Order: sequence, then structure tokens, then C-alpha cells
Amino acid sequence: MNTTSGTPKFCPPPSIQHQGNPYVRDDTIFIKIMVDFGDTPKTSLPYALTLNP
Repeated sequence: MNTTSGTPKFCPPPSIQHQGNPYVRDDTIFIKIMVDFGDTPKTSLPYALTLNP
């Protein structure tokens, strides 16, 4: 079992536990992540873009 540490601060349980929530479906939470590569060193960027998620 995973022990939560920062999750309650990042996404408080009451905000995702109400009926009809569009972010939780079938015990899976859907979140969108936006990454700003503007400050990433140019030597690291080609490597980061070739990683397989």
C-alpha cells in the first residue's frame, strides 16, 4: 500500500471525492501536467525528449 505524504496538500480529498467529479473515474485520477522547458539546459533537452514514458 502506498503511504501518502504530499497528496493531501496537493489535492485535498474533499475536492476529489464528490459525485460527478470529472477528474476521478474507476478509481483512477486524471491530472494534466505542463512542463516549462525554458530554463532547461539545452544539452539536457534532447535527452529528456527521447525518454519513453
